[in-house]
Amino acid sequence: MEEKLMKKSRIKYLGMVAAALLAAAPITASMVSTVEVPVYAADQTPALTDVEAIRADYANTIKQGNAQIKEYDQKLADVESVKGIDQVEIESDKAQAESVLSDMQVAYDKKLHDDNVSDEPLLESIKKGRAQIGEYDQILEKIAAAKDIDTVAIKDSKDKAQTYIDNVQAKLDGFNAAGIDADAGALQKSDAELAGKPAGYIDGYRQGYQLAANILNFSAVEKAAKADVDNGTKKSEEELGVQGPLYTKLYNNYYDAIQGVYAGTADGKKGQKQDLTGKSAAYQRGYNEAYAQYYQAPTKPVTPTYPTIPGTTPIQTVDTLTESPASGIAYVTAQAGIPLYSDKETINQIGRTLTANSSWKIFGQVTNSAGTIVAYNLGGKQYVKASDVTLTNPVTKGTFTVHYSDHPTWGIAVYNGALKVQKIIPAGSRWVTYGKKTINGQDYYNLGGDQFARADYGSWIAD
Repeated sequence: MEEKLMKKSRIKYLGMVAAALLAAAPITASMVSTVEVPVYAADQTPALTDVEAIRADYANTIKQGNAQIKEYDQKLADVESVKGIDQVEIESDKAQAESVLSDMQVAYDKKLHDDNVSDEPLLESIKKGRAQIGEYDQILEKIAAAKDIDTVAIKDSKDKAQTYIDNVQAKLDGFNAAGIDADAGALQKSDAELAGKPAGYIDGYRQGYQLAANILNFSAVEKAAKADVDNGTKKSEEELGVQGPLYTKLYNNYYDAIQGVYAGTADGKKGQKQDLTGKSAAYQRGYNEAYAQYYQAPTKPVTPTYPTIPGTTPIQTVDTLTESPASGIAYVTAQAGIPLYSDKETINQIGRTLTANSSWKIFGQVTNSAGTIVAYNLGGKQYVKASDVTLTNPVTKGTFTVHYSDHPTWGIAVYNGALKVQKIIPAGSRWVTYGKKTINGQDYYNLGGDQFARADYGSWIAD
């Protein structure tokens, strides 16, 4: 991403990547790592340093997770090392050694007192006897410690930790792959092209490409290409050369994809598919997606789309929409979250979901020809459907303070709505809450962003 393409977008992704590896139950505060959750700020500009920060966060999370697994392995090894050792026998051997050591010490002291001579061989035997007793003590300590280790729980926590690490690694791999595509001016991969990849890889890829698109202002390139297609013109290689190789590659890909969408839409309506031999990959992709979308539902209004990249505007017939400045706060109440769109028609999703119980500043509103508000602009040309949000705060806020009464110094687990552990928050930390929810008969405080903490693991006061 060494090259800026025009004016930068005004969206910034702050505090990416989740907290360090978690165990299934509360763990000691020394194992806790606090990392901020993702937040969009509509008045800031992303930079390459943000990309490096995200990569560093991913790598640090993986590093912490591997360290946690190493601790689990050590505990399991400690248990394994004392298997088959007879504690009674060790205690008996230690008692005998202590008795012999005592006799040797008495003999040594007597000779030293009576003859004023140090019996060096005897002294060396005493030292060895003490060392042997020390070894017995270490073995007995390991046996005692092993009794307190729940190997089933440790193995379960290790498996969960490994699953989490694998997911974070997949996200990092997807994030890096998106950077390579963006640097090459390639279009964002479609769902079909990402099929078979782990969910974490897909999330990381979409996140990375979206960030790259914002930094490099891909939407401006798409807009220029679409305008040229509509006008029946195309920039010359000389004109494109002034903008640089990345702009040239991206412009040509957009141009071909949009042409493919137009042709695919027309052919789909007729049910006659053209031979795409010799056409570019971008043209074929736009054509096939538009053709398939229409042909699969010929009796419904058609909204064909070319590759899902921020700023993409599909061919469509829609009501006249007008956007005007507005202010206020939009609240998300749907538990599944709601999608963001790149156009005021709210047709093209940009691959990001606003989570339940989150709130967002409104910068504009979109009305149809009847004057009805149909969408809101949350800044940076990011739109949500008006029907997906409410302008009235649906929850009463409060503050939750972590206090696990059985072990006050321990952190506690934070879960998602499916009760999957997301991170650990430290003892004594304070968190804004967005309501209360009962899951499987247990009360949880909603910490926002599909994050829940058990109500009985702390105290709560209303704001």
